Amino acid sequence: MNMRYHTPRAGWFATLGLAVLMRVAPVNAAPAEEFRHRDATVENWSVHGHLRAEDGSEWGVTAMFFTGKYLVLSGTAALIGLADVAAKALHFDYAFFVPFLQKVRYGDNGLLVEYGRSSLVRTGPQTVRLDMSVGTTASALDLQLPHEPMPYAGIGESRWAKGHVRGYTFMGAKASGTLRIEKRAVKVEGAVNLDHGWAGQMGHDHDMMMLELDDGSFVNVLFRHPRKGGSALPGSFMDVADAAGTRTTRTTFAVNRGSMWESPVSGAPYPATWTLVGSEADTRLNFTPAFENQEVSFLFGAIEFWTGVGRVEGVLDGRPVSGHFCAMMQGYQREGDAP
Repeated sequence: MNMRYHTPRAGWFATLGLAVLMRVAPVNAAPAEEFRHRDATVENWSVHGHLRAEDGSEWGVTAMFFTGKYLVLSGTAALIGLADVAAKALHFDYAFFVPFLQKVRYGDNGLLVEYGRSSLVRTGPQTVRLDMSVGTTASALDLQLPHEPMPYAGIGESRWAKGHVRGYTFMGAKASGTLRIEKRAVKVEGAVNLDHGWAGQMGHDHDMMMLELDDGSFVNVLFRHPRKGGSALPGSFMDVADAAGTRTTRTTFAVNRGSMWESPVSGAPYPATWTLVGSEADTRLNFTPAFENQEVSFLFGAIEFWTGVGRVEGVLDGRPVSGHFCAMMQGYQREGDAP
């Protein structure tokens, strides 16, 4: 696997994690909540999805702007991961930024996040521009947003404590632009999710999956996983938006692990295949990653997660479906001694 790191100001504390979410009461619709929530302990804006190039190659993209604080420590970071399916390689870069010493800027009345050379900016009523440039890895994407975000709110749970969490997701935003790895530039288009979450605590032990199905529908899953898989813990949800834009939400489902893959870097046991089973007998989705080693591990192992793409097929609400998925899995490094 190809991984590169770019870490200026590496002495500053930073960590990654979106708190476990529970769908209870809606927050204000974006863009009312796009601004920086300065009372939050952690906050991030992220773009992740599956893209196709003009030459037929397939790519996964994960881009994140993160800011957090813990006791007297704080950190701000930009992260980008590009998964090259044909080469079975994950290109990853990250950088820390020190406010007042480096460019860290937020909009007061709308979406504007700027860390160094990287930015996420609302350019119109339904358009957003992502320019992420860290080290030798970059992405420049224009996003066409669906009309309404999916809000969430609830309790974030971490290994240290619990805290309130809020946020929203734009499902299936159309994306087009360019990915760059060193001197190579690839023109791409596809679908991504745009997420924005803020919380009182950092979260762990949850998986996020975005599915782009061939029939034009999208599925967004947050799975709070028990050790060794199984029924979703409280706080999990599965949103389905069909080609016509009709949306439904369900909270009762299970994710059963198939074969496992052990990271040679962290030793974490990640699922190499898995199946999502709905509480109704007419939903069963099988996930197969494009390649196993899509783990990110940095800060001497303090931050580890799997972020990658692959194929999904099966049955959704009684109809046969197939397509692509993008997933982020966290918390598996703590499962090595689980029963």
